[in-house]
Amino acid sequence: MIIKELTIQRDAFSVLGTRPAPNRLSIALEGSADMRVQSEFATMIYKIHDEARRNHVSMVTVNMQKLEFLSSGCFKGLCTWVRLLLERGTPYKLCIVSNPSYHWQSRSLQALRLLAPEHVTIEKP
Repeated sequence: MIIKELTIQRDAFSVLGTRPAPNRLSIALEGSADMRVQSEFATMIYKIHDEARRNHVSMVTVNMQKLEFLSSGCFKGLCTWVRLLLERGTPYKLCIVSNPSYHWQSRSLQALRLLAPEHVTIEKP
C-alpha cells in the first residue's frame, strides 16, 4: 500500500513510501538527491521516522538501488535519521539496500552503518 505522506516527486528525485506488511515500511529513493531537494528530504526523514514509531514498525527498508547521487546535505539527513534512532530508543531497525555500481554508496553507507551498527544494516542485492 502506497503511503501518500511518504511520497514525493521533485525534478530528478523521488521518494516512494509503502507498507508491504503491517510492521514494515519500505522507502524507495530514485534519481538525484541534490541541494534542490535537501530541505524536503530532511523533512521526509522526520515523517518516515514518525510514521515508523506511530505504527510500531520493526523494520524500515530504504531501497537505494536507483539513487544515482546523494549530496552531502542530503547525506546529513541520513545521519540525522540514525541519530534519531539512537537518541529516542527507537524500536525499529533500518535496512538500506544499496547498489554496488554506485561506488559512492559503498563508502558512504558503510560509514553510516558504523554510527549505529546495532540499528543499521546495508544489503547488496
